Amino acid sequence: MITHTGKLFRSFPKQMMNNIAVFSKPHPPVLIVHGTTDNILSFSRAVELYTSAIEPKQFLRLETGHSGFGKTNLFASTMRQFIAQNGI
Repeated sequence: MITHTGKLFRSFPKQMMNNIAVFSKPHPPVLIVHGTTDNILSFSRAVELYTSAIEPKQFLRLETGHSGFGKTNLFASTMRQFIAQNGI
């Protein structure tokens, strides 16, 4: 596991994008996938981002941590449905 003091996080830019501002304006379809036990970004932050976003949007809650989302059939089926529904 990499913590906030780990090498990966030191390489991130200091100024981060204001996602809430971006998603509160017209944008392409967005699918937010987040694990309830993510120890990098809190689940409540993902919910806050989703709530502030305007349509088109979809939220997928997974009972996983930060990197476990690709291991479930729910993720794959949601991605297929999202792509088909939005003509991507």
